[in-house]
Amino acid sequence: ARKNERNVLNAFARVSQTRVAGLRTAAARLLHPQGVLWLVANRHLPYDRPLTTLFRDVSDIGGDSAFRLIRASHPIRPR
Repeated sequence: ARKNERNVLNAFARVSQTRVAGLRTAAARLLHPQGVLWLVANRHLPYDRPLTTLFRDVSDIGGDSAFRLIRASHPIRPR
C-alpha cells in the first residue's frame, strides 16, 4: 500500500449487514482523501451500491462465481 493509503479488507463472508454498513461508514470517515477500501464480498450481495454514496470511485475488480473484489477510493467528505 502507498503511504497515503490505508487498506481495509473484509474477508469474512458471514458478517452481518449492520457490521458491513459500519465498516463502509468507518472506512469512508477514517481513510485519507486518496484512500482506498478493498472489500471481498459474496457476489450476490449488493455491497457496492451503498459504497457509491460514500466514495467517488467504486469498481468491481473481479472475482469468481462466489466472491468478488470491490475497490472503493476517494471517500466523500460531508460538507
